[in-house]
Amino acid sequence: MPQKLVIIADPGIDAAVAIALAMHDPDLDLVGLLPTAGNVSAQQATLNCHILVNHLDPRKWPRVGTA
Repeated sequence: MPQKLVIIADPGIDAAVAIALAMHDPDLDLVGLLPTAGNVSAQQATLNCHILVNHLDPRKWPRVGTA
């Protein structure tokens, strides 16, 4: 049974890669993605998270918070 996971991140390039890897790991069930400001602004973090989910895992939409 996959481990359920919620990621809180500021998805610039490094966190975006980590999120993409987590989405495709069969041992993980990414149930939530919560963007936060950090390396990128809150608005950009939210947009990046939505883009990631839309392109990599649209069947589970929506499950993304807003920074």
